[in-house]
Formats: sequence, structure tokens, C-alpha cells
Amino acid sequence: MKRFLALLVAVAMVLLAVLVRGLLDGNGTDGTGTDGNDTDGNGTDGSGLELICGPQLLAACNSLAGELEGVRITLQDESDTAEAIAAGTVTLGAGTAWLAAGDWPAITAAGISEGASNLEDLESTGVLGRSPAVMVARTDRMEAISSSCTQPDWGCVGAAAGSAWTELGGSPQWGRIEIGLPEPTAASGMTVVNQAVASEVGTTDFATNDLADPAYSSWFSHLAETSGSNASSTSPLVEFVSRPASLSVVGALEAEAIEELAGVASADTLTVLAPDPIATADVRLWSSDRAALDSVLDRLGSGEPTGAEVLVDSLEATGWRVVGPGGDLRAPEAASIGAQMLSSEVELPDSTGLPSPGTIYTVNERFESDS
Repeated sequence: MKRFLALLVAVAMVLLAVLVRGLLDGNGTDGTGTDGNDTDGNGTDGSGLELICGPQLLAACNSLAGELEGVRITLQDESDTAEAIAAGTVTLGAGTAWLAAGDWPAITAAGISEGASNLEDLESTGVLGRSPAVMVARTDRMEAISSSCTQPDWGCVGAAAGSAWTELGGSPQWGRIEIGLPEPTAASGMTVVNQAVASEVGTTDFATNDLADPAYSSWFSHLAETSGSNASSTSPLVEFVSRPASLSVVGALEAEAIEELAGVASADTLTVLAPDPIATADVRLWSSDRAALDSVLDRLGSGEPTGAEVLVDSLEATGWRVVGPGGDLRAPEAASIGAQMLSSEVELPDSTGLPSPGTIYTVNERFESDS
């Protein structure tokens, strides 16, 4: 009998311990075993923040997540994120924010008939980081381009794409001029493609009817077709680095070039140039409204540094130009990667150097259909 009573007492104590443990772990809030703020159940600081990041911001977002526990990263092209917000399948708020390079809410809203208000109502920080569109090529190829073209830009290179390098004063042994431009569904392609059009038209303030001009229309179709024929599952810059013989000249963002070329043995044979007119991808953090945006920033850093400063630090660490204490843009620390970074010597304009959102949308759509 005593043994039976002792067993009952032991069982009761175990059940009581389990009950108390559950109350302590769950804090009596959501029954998930977290503090109720950690929405993905992975964090220990209760941030519970999902950060949607474009491809060219993934390195910065991963850097941020490495510093802060409880931050979950979702990788998605900016155009896909904007369309999902417009459709209502993605909702931003205090627990979900979007780090995007480019004014994608305005770009997408300009080209859709339904859901535009979901994008127009979003709130953002000021510009946190900037990166210009660049051309990357072997130094001897870039020298040939600079010698043969009035300006070393996509207007000239795009017209010669697919021809022998001898067309631009290169060696016959170099074969054909194989170009690679990113698809304009994310920051890199959007900036590079629209900058390329500006270089051909001669102004950043071009409009969609300029592409209807036969002088520019055939050039644009050739640029898209030639670039599309060299497309692969990776970005043109990654393809260029991993298979040097596959592409001759590629478009990218300066931040991408710094990130991808670091540690590449052949980097000292490459040149990174920012063609005129300069165009930039500008980074902002977006949320549903001002209160939600402030909440997100507070989760990222409620003391020193602030949430915005934490984001800026992550961007600077991954090749983006950021605003320094004096208000000036700091050029990236690019000397250590070995390439000739002519782009880092360029001073960026106050504006992005890109056309209107509606023009960008049309250029992006046409490039995709022609490639």
C-alpha cells in the first residue's frame, strides 16, 4: 500500500513539474513555447521579424540575420514581392518588412490595374544605401571598348553584341562579343537595363515612345535578344566568374561586383566601370504604415546603434555605398578585391538617374518579352 501511495505521489509531482514548465516556457501567451513575439519560433530575443529581401540584398540580409537572432530571411525578386503585395498574398506589417533596391512599389503600381493602392499606401525609410549600374569585363576587352566607342557604354557594346571582337578593335582570338544583362525582375537588371537605354538614347529622362523610334527600337531588341541567348540559371556576373569563356561583358550592380569578385583569383585581370549616365539602385526598408515601420526598426535596434544604423552597417559590409556621419556617401572599400574598380572613383548623382516608374515598367516588360 505504501509503495502504491509513493507511486501516486511521484506521478503527481511529475505532472505538476510539466505543467509549471509549460507555463514558464509559454509565458501564458500563445502556447507555442516562445515569448509570443517570435513568430517563427527560432529566435531567442523575441524579434520574430521576417525580412523579405531582393537577390542583390541577400548578402546584406544574411549579415544582419547573423547579428540578430530571431530574424527570418525570405529571398524573392522585387517584382514578385511587389506583385504579391498588390494581390494581397503578402502583407507587410510590424512582423514583416521588405528591403528593396529600387522604388518597386511605384514601378509596379504604374503598370497594374488592380491592387495598386496596396503598394501606394506603403511607407519606407529614407535611402539606406546606393549602388551604381556597372559593366564588368576583362581589362583588355574594356580597353578595346574604350578605344573604339565614343563612350564605353551599352549603347556601343549592345550594337556590336554577337559580332567578332575585331568590330571593337579587339583580337581575332577573342571570338565573339558575348554580353550578359540580368533580367529586370530584380534590382540589378532593372537598373542595368534602364541605364543601358539611357546610354543609347542620350538622356535619363527618356519615355516609352522613344523605344518606338526605329533608331532605338532595333537596338533595344538586339540588346535583349543577344543577352537572352546567353542566359543561364545564374546571374550573368556569376556565370562570367565561374565560366570566363562564356561571356565577354556583363552588367551588374557595383555591390554585386564587390561581393562576387572578392577572393576570385583572376580578379586582377578585370575592370569594373560605371557607364554614363550613372544610374543607381537605392535601398529602402518598406512596411505597411509608419507605425509598423517604426516597430520594425525598433526590433532591429532600439538603442545604439538604431535599427536604421544596423541596416546601414550590413549594407556597407556587403559593398553598398552608405551615407557617412557628415552626410556624404562613402565609397565602398573595394581595393582589396583586386579588380580595377573604376566605378568606385565615380561620384553618384543626387537622383537615381532612372526614368519615371511607368517608363521603367514598360522597359522591363519589353526586355523580358524580347529576350
